[in-house]
Amino acid sequence: MLSATSDLHAAAEPLRAASPDAPLDLRLVSGATATEATDRVRSRRLSSVLDLLMEASRAYVLAPVISRPGSFDGVCEAVVDADTDVEMVFEASLAEQLLPPNADRVAAMIENGFTPLVTTGVPFGLVLGETADGWETHLVTYGDDGDLRGVVSNDTPAAAAWAWETYQRFRDDAHDVTEPLRRETRERPVASE
Repeated sequence: MLSATSDLHAAAEPLRAASPDAPLDLRLVSGATATEATDRVRSRRLSSVLDLLMEASRAYVLAPVISRPGSFDGVCEAVVDADTDVEMVFEASLAEQLLPPNADRVAAMIENGFTPLVTTGVPFGLVLGETADGWETHLVTYGDDGDLRGVVSNDTPAAAAWAWETYQRFRDDAHDVTEPLRRETRERPVASE
């Protein structure tokens, strides 16, 4: 019990930004490392999340916002350059803002193992990735302004089980936009030179 209390205390600040009804669980924080995003560590903590995407053979992602412009570039690189199969559930408002302007890149990603899905009510960012060393979980919290607030990282099987259950809950309510995005790219007129 003392260990769980200590783990909760360490993760308290990053998790404070999650909504009170977010589906959090002790399995996430038990044995986790947590970092509150300050100006000094903000990009480094998010880099660890993008590093996981590059190292993983497959990853499952919940994306409520994109806090840094290069974050989506990192996902694209993981899929196209590192051959990571990524299934990503976007918050609907993020999908509307991000996917159409990047239609050509998204089409290339789809051809390399990317599955975009859309839903509403995504309460936090989540990356569950399978690497050669096993499953790794990163929970990412954001403020109301969309700025990164913290990252909770855990490589225990219990955290991975929680992450998978949580991901599935949102995936079950999401709709796959792979085919509409493919169609949109195929039907777009080609600019003449």
